[in-house]
Amino acid sequence: MGRVILMCGLPASGKTTRARELAVERHALRLSPDEWLNALGYAAEDPARLRVEALQWNMAIELALAGDTVILENGFWPRSERDERRSAARAAGVEIELVCLDVSVDELRDRLRARNESPTEGSFRIDLSDFESWIAYFDRPSEEEFALFDPGP
Repeated sequence: MGRVILMCGLPASGKTTRARELAVERHALRLSPDEWLNALGYAAEDPARLRVEALQWNMAIELALAGDTVILENGFWPRSERDERRSAARAAGVEIELVCLDVSVDELRDRLRARNESPTEGSFRIDLSDFESWIAYFDRPSEEEFALFDPGP
């Protein structure tokens, strides 16, 4: 059975780094909306993000139905989004796993400053003022929520 892995966390929490490691460990395909948007010449906040994320979700489900493992790096900040994806994956008959990188806000600020000074390919510059406003949108998964997902190997 295939599997979809949701990478949950705020910017600079290490989602891409961990997703790359998981892709190697699990022979998985990694899908990053930021990388696709960057390659297509869009800004991080462009309305095209919703279309890219929808395309990547549909691709992830199709590949998981074929027996593959797919990693999605969307961030999945609100619990409602994670609940929706979990329900949809279950309805499609594929396993779904949640990986959360929960890093202190102070550490995230430091990482963002460093990343903004030396951006990596596929990443976007993030203003600290934007980051500060996004913190409120992040629902940290509880142990009860993790229990609703399939466990990792």
